[in-house]
Amino acid sequence: MKNPGLREAIALTLAVILWFYVRVTKTGGTSLETQVQVTVPIQLRGQSSKLTIYEMSHDKVTVTIQGDSQEMTGLREQHIQATVDLTGEEANSIYPQVKVLVPPQFRIVASDPETINIKQAAQVSKQVPFRVTVSGSAAKGRSAGKAVFNPKNATVTGPEPLVNEVTEVRGKVLMTGESQSTSYELRDLDPVNWDGQKVEGTRATLKVNPARLTVTVPVEAENRSVAVAVSLQRIRVEHAAGWRPMIEVDPAFVTLSLSKEQQAPEYVETRPEVFAASTRVESREVPLEIPDGFEVIGGRTVRVKVIPTRTAPPATPVPTHSPTPSSTPK
Repeated sequence: MKNPGLREAIALTLAVILWFYVRVTKTGGTSLETQVQVTVPIQLRGQSSKLTIYEMSHDKVTVTIQGDSQEMTGLREQHIQATVDLTGEEANSIYPQVKVLVPPQFRIVASDPETINIKQAAQVSKQVPFRVTVSGSAAKGRSAGKAVFNPKNATVTGPEPLVNEVTEVRGKVLMTGESQSTSYELRDLDPVNWDGQKVEGTRATLKVNPARLTVTVPVEAENRSVAVAVSLQRIRVEHAAGWRPMIEVDPAFVTLSLSKEQQAPEYVETRPEVFAASTRVESREVPLEIPDGFEVIGGRTVRVKVIPTRTAPPATPVPTHSPTPSSTPK
């Protein structure tokens, strides 16, 4: 039967049934005797103040008692004593006998268990590192960093064999969509062994100091935005004689979205474009060529404007004169 609660309930029910209904008639006499089973707690005697019990195979004993039926009706659990004497016992795994006492008018038929296993040890302390794990997720588009906390170590105190098993103290942070760095106070701090199993005894738990740990989990954007200059190296403008072209670009910078691992390029180039020689202002939309692996925030084109300016004044026209008619003699 795998359910311990169900086992205990059935055992209790059977004990009650046996208490009231199990009867044995004594042969050769006129009195009626009753046999009952009672489960009573085991009391410890003579335990050293320097030692702590951390394991105990049984804390109750089941006693089968026989006696006169009429007297049995007045028997109560508190009339039965089950004790274990630990006087003089050292730190160790020991198997003392369970001594059961009942009122003299009753007889003990059987008791189970007759001996129990007790493990006791001195209290010791040692330092081990804290380890904090972060589960869950931050808000969309944001990521959680490594947990930050102080102190880095915990002091674990308890029975020596248990303390010796501990390799670290673990705490857990559960994130539920936080959009900014958040602090948490951890109270469930578990001393664990090398296999990640919590270390504890059936009758003793380890003390962790500090018992609470404040942990901060940084939250930041998964991507960052960087402004990168637009290069005009691939824009070619043919010169008109006596004119010098000036090139303007709008916008002069584009915004790229970068992951944490990416390094921004020095510049972003345009598609190759050629402007013919002209003395007039000309403006065009020119596509950008975004490097592989990068995303641009906003438009993927820029407006390139070519503004011609004179480099020399225009030549002054030379006036032409008609020849003067010559006079003829009369």
